[in-house]
Amino acid sequence: MKAYLLTVVWAAVAGTLAELIGGDDAGSGAKLLRLITGLMILSVVAAPIHSLLQMGPESLLDRLGEIYENARTASAEAGEMYTRQTMEYIRQTGEAGASSAVKKLLTERFDLPEECCRVEIDLTERDGEFTLSSVGVILSGRGLWADPYAIETYLEEILCCPVRAAVE
Repeated sequence: MKAYLLTVVWAAVAGTLAELIGGDDAGSGAKLLRLITGLMILSVVAAPIHSLLQMGPESLLDRLGEIYENARTASAEAGEMYTRQTMEYIRQTGEAGASSAVKKLLTERFDLPEECCRVEIDLTERDGEFTLSSVGVILSGRGLWADPYAIETYLEEILCCPVRAAVE
């Protein structure tokens, strides 16, 4: 596939250079040069269609099935890799990383200054999986004007764990 794309790119570059060298004069054959360039690029783009038409319907279906399986396997591997990376990030940052993420959520949603709220997270690990067991939010300063009930409701809906909000 990479070779095919490079061929298409080089055909387009060659056509563009030919048009630049040929000029735009009516007497220079610019229209003929554009036609030839267009046909060249069209033939490069359509080349795989010819090979597909030469395949029988059964082999074409087998090939398409193989491509689908390869894509499905690759996406499953990418999903597993993403999960591993996320778990590794949580292991590295632990409660501090999760706490800062929840704090960012709060400060953006409720328009709170960062210094006016503190977030405490309790993580539990079971079979390598981390889950939030509870979240505590402590409001101070300008954060005292925020509605603790609204904060609790918002975070419980998003995080699916018990949340307690308090003021100090």
